[in-house]
Amino acid sequence: MVLFQLLRERLPLNLVSRYALRSGVSGVQPKVMLDATERGRATLGGYIVKSWGADYPQLAANEFLCMTASERAGLPVPEFHLSGNRGLFVMKRFDMPVSDGSPLGFEDICSLQALGTAQKYNSSCERVALTIKDFVSGEFLQGAREQFFASLVLSCMIRNGDAHLKNFGVLYERPGEPVRLAPVYDMVTTVAYIPRDLPALSLAGAK
Repeated sequence: MVLFQLLRERLPLNLVSRYALRSGVSGVQPKVMLDATERGRATLGGYIVKSWGADYPQLAANEFLCMTASERAGLPVPEFHLSGNRGLFVMKRFDMPVSDGSPLGFEDICSLQALGTAQKYNSSCERVALTIKDFVSGEFLQGAREQFFASLVLSCMIRNGDAHLKNFGVLYERPGEPVRLAPVYDMVTTVAYIPRDLPALSLAGAK
């Protein structure tokens, strides 16, 4: 339960005024279905809003810090924000920028490797690199390789053990159009919650 007043307090005002009235949840007061005291995720207009519970304290601030590090490292990132009370992380959907309003095509690496969600940890960095080679268009391939390598280095530096297959993906405007690597997203320091956490994907046969 997040009503308009709560959104106004926790999200940048321009995001509320632009998107809250189109949240798609019925009722007199504009609202989105997201409990600020529990872990949750909701789409608000062209934005994704995440909240976190006591199981992962300060995870919104954690993700904001790690995404800021990604941006300052020169990696492509979506627009993102942290609410005033640091309880909500807000990210602009990167699959919605087409000028006519239609969404971009998006496929995560997990689906491109023909794996189910439960198998998102059952792969390697080498296989991701090969998947990028197989699916990213030639004019974007070198940049995609550099982005993937840089994101792996940064994940090691910030101790992100959750860089699994569903946290990498490709974008395209429509079938048959050029394919490029999606921007960096879902970067967090996981050792803050799992002190002995290991990388999600193996490298050279080990973690």
